[in-house]
Amino acid sequence: MRHKRKPSIADDLLDVVSMLPWWAGVALAVVSYFILHKLAIPEAQVLAPATVAEIGQQASTMLWRTFVHIGQFVLPLLCLFGAAASAIKRYKRRSLIA
Repeated sequence: MRHKRKPSIADDLLDVVSMLPWWAGVALAVVSYFILHKLAIPEAQVLAPATVAEIGQQASTMLWRTFVHIGQFVLPLLCLFGAAASAIKRYKRRSLIA
């Protein structure tokens, strides 16, 4: 007997965006890119840490920036795939009516 795999966050996001109109998925892709791109821009000056607390703070900041930098490309792509799925579903529904 096969076990059902647990859906990932990406699967859930695709499902949610595919339920929206296609243009809303495209708008989400554009907005998410610009917001995450603004957050991913590095600071102009990075100082050497003086204490252990500053090392931890810089490490968490760099980890956050890495996730945001990757997310600025992945999240809009997921939104665009969801928008494409929504457009395909809409086309299929219209073809059933006609």
